[in-house]
Amino acid sequence: MVCAAIVVFAFTQIIRITKGRVNKQNAYVGISAKKGPILLGVIFSALNPFFLIWWFTIGLKLISDSIQFFGFVTGILFLFSFHIWIDYAWLIITSYLIYRGVSILKTKFYSALLISTSAILAFYGVYIILTIF
Repeated sequence: MVCAAIVVFAFTQIIRITKGRVNKQNAYVGISAKKGPILLGVIFSALNPFFLIWWFTIGLKLISDSIQFFGFVTGILFLFSFHIWIDYAWLIITSYLIYRGVSILKTKFYSALLISTSAILAFYGVYIILTIF
């Protein structure tokens, strides 16, 4: 399922680029720019098979250590607040660097970069599908 989503996303991106429908300001694969980042974040988090695996392994250890050091309520609040803060800091820095990088790149080079990364993504998805079956 996830591999099929990867392939569909990659081919959709390639088609949109070759038809000239992708620009630097609105590259949310057909989703409105107002809801795009949030909706894509929810979709990709839901389709990420490692999200739950991470929380059931490493995340559970972090929670248990935090509870052990600070108590139940304080430990949960401490871990949650720092984890969310670090997530937001990482996402803000990453978003800013991507924004600056896209504004620096020329349109032709940006399109070539998107096509090449989408082709790699499509190849990876097809490879996994063929390996599984």
